[in-house]
Amino acid sequence: MRYMVFDLPAHPGPFDERLAALNQLVAGLGIAVQAVPQQKLLDRAALLALLKKTLKAGGEGWMLHRGASAWAAVSATRSGATRHPWSPPLPTATSA
Repeated sequence: MRYMVFDLPAHPGPFDERLAALNQLVAGLGIAVQAVPQQKLLDRAALLALLKKTLKAGGEGWMLHRGASAWAAVSATRSGATRHPWSPPLPTATSA
């Protein structure tokens, strides 16, 4: 059994910094805890080609990140993904 980790939300930096810290952290934990392999793609064509390959191999989905992005609990909801019941409340929109 392995515990696969893909982000380090308690780290204050953007995703690229969190990923570097995550890889350093799990390096000393042994094979039971591993960082999910990540890769950067050059453009939309590369993204679509990898998606096709992933789906053909039976993959279920991806987690997409921008390297400069901060961690945000509501980011999945903004993209239309289903919220987990333990997610914090969403901010409410106010009109000026």
